[in-house]
Amino acid sequence: MKAFRTGFTFVELIVVIALISLVVMFTVAAFQNYARFQQYNEEVATVESVLHNARVRARSSEGGQPFGVRIQSNQMIVYPGATYSAMNPANEVTAFSEIILSPALSNGGVSFYYNILTGLPSATGTIAIDGVKHTGSTTIEITAAGGIQ
Repeated sequence: MKAFRTGFTFVELIVVIALISLVVMFTVAAFQNYARFQQYNEEVATVESVLHNARVRARSSEGGQPFGVRIQSNQMIVYPGATYSAMNPANEVTAFSEIILSPALSNGGVSFYYNILTGLPSATGTIAIDGVKHTGSTTIEITAAGGIQ
């Protein structure tokens, strides 16, 4: 008489472990892509916020002067006045780790300022934003009216 065996064979256990490993691997990869996408979107929103806040400060005549924005590949600097001075302690630096900024301004430079009271920019143009780890790309336009799109 043959005895019935209960349980799993070694091969069955290895197959189940391999399948679980594949599911976990794809889940982790999807989560990492989602996390990179979220970081990218957060930093794009921060760029928009920096531009908006500089314009609001100029329109409200904070300090009785315009506010400028200097755009570098990995940071934006909001500075008081119409000209940028690297040594000004009032400069506000916002650094980015997940995006690269590429300005294309009508004045050919990397800086512009918002005029006091009107909030009109001294230059118009675009800021191309590319992801470092995320393959996304966004373009922000600085309009003649001072808005961003």
